[in-house]
Amino acid sequence: MQKYFFTTIIIVLIMVTFAMLNAKIVEINFGFTTLNISLALTLFIVFAIGSLVSFLFSFSKTYKLTKENKRLKKDNQELITKADTLNEKINANITDTTDKKETKPPVEY
Repeated sequence: MQKYFFTTIIIVLIMVTFAMLNAKIVEINFGFTTLNISLALTLFIVFAIGSLVSFLFSFSKTYKLTKENKRLKKDNQELITKADTLNEKINANITDTTDKKETKPPVEY
């Protein structure tokens, strides 16, 4: 958590410094209209859009992995239950088999 926080602070400081050094007004042409906006604001908007897109892709992947993790945990629990049942049956069969064996007294010569 702290590593993520410090990385974010460093990135923000670099962005602020870069924006202050590039405070010129630039013209952005969208094809149907043009905007005159500061380069710093343009950089911030582009960075924010990139961060949002990255978050959305990351969230989608995390959601899919969380669903798969829940499914695998459920499958694992079912397999553990089946293994326990089979172990109980094996132990019951071993007990039944040893009970059914006749014990003969040792033969003396």
